Amino acid sequence: MKFSQVRLLVDDPSAAFRFFRDELGLAPTFGEEGEVYASFDADVARLGPRVVAEPIDRPEWGGRVAYLRDPSGNLIELFQSIPTSE
Repeated sequence: MKFSQVRLLVDDPSAAFRFFRDELGLAPTFGEEGEVYASFDADVARLGPRVVAEPIDRPEWGGRVAYLRDPSGNLIELFQSIPTSE
């Protein structure tokens, strides 16, 4: 699964940016450290033991989701859009 969107509201955007870039090894696709918004893209398989729920399709949401925990224990939902059958 490759996710396309994660929205995490944090008190320290720079620390969060460094966590995703440096600790998880995700490449930013938009934004940079010090800004209040950034996008990252990655393969869930590379995230290893941080993943607490493997990818599952949620067609009612229009996406596929997986969950992981950051070092502070925050639960993070990874989301990838999938085609709907409408």
